[in-house]
This record gives sequence, C-alpha cells and structure tokens, in this order.
Amino acid sequence: VRGKKRLSRGSSSSHFHSYSSFLVVMKLAKRGGLPCLCLDSSCADGSLDVHHAVPVRILRAQEWQNHLPPIVNTPDVQLEFQLDRPLRSVVERLKSISPIIYLDGSMTGELVLRIDSENVAIRTFYDKLIPRFDDARDGDDDN
Repeated sequence: VRGKKRLSRGSSSSHFHSYSSFLVVMKLAKRGGLPCLCLDSSCADGSLDVHHAVPVRILRAQEWQNHLPPIVNTPDVQLEFQLDRPLRSVVERLKSISPIIYLDGSMTGELVLRIDSENVAIRTFYDKLIPRFDDARDGDDDN
C-alpha cells in the first residue's frame, strides 16, 4: 500500500501492528482479600503484557432480580438522524443545565428535546427526520 509503512514482526517500534495476535484471560480472584475481575492480556510474540485487577461486588442469587435489564416495549416512534445533524452536543449542553431531558417525537419526522428548570425552559426542534415503520408498533395496539 503506497504512503503507509507496515511494521514487521521484528520491529522495535512501540506501536501496535496488525500482525500481532492478543491473548486475553479473564478470571475471578481475590486481591488483598477483595474479589476482583482479573484481566491478563499479552501479545503472542511476548512484546506486551498488561494486567488489570478490577474490584467487583459479588451478588447473591436473591439479588439478581434487582439488577436485571428493564423490559422495554417496542417504541411507538422510531426516527433516524442523518449524520450531519448534531444531537450529542445538544444533549450535552442541555444536560449541563438540567438533569432531566424530555423527548417528544412523532412519525412525521419531528423531534423535540426539552428541559424545564427553575430558571429556564429550552426546546430544541428537529424536523425532516426519517421515520422507521418496520419495527415501530401501531398506535392502536393498546392491549
């Protein structure tokens, strides 16, 4: 490939290259009397070894039901953004003003982000979004 330098296996450069394969071992162990998830990774050629011990809390089987992912219904509205429409930067700015952001959307391709705080109420409007009808459920399905 022109314009790109490929590193060989014998290179002494500190950069990673695509020719190395990695091995990762995960295990639950005690470190200093505390349970830890230990991650040991290394390159096949032995040039790099990384060890992490992440402290964890072990749950009893009775506590599992409190930590299951929530059951979420199929959304009534599904909208696609085009890549040139910023959403993340707007959400970050709104989040700095209020911890709660309300979303109002419709299958006509409109979305409103709204915050209401003691000092200010802000609404940001998006239009001409692409509705997705393939996975959205019908509004008359109130069973």
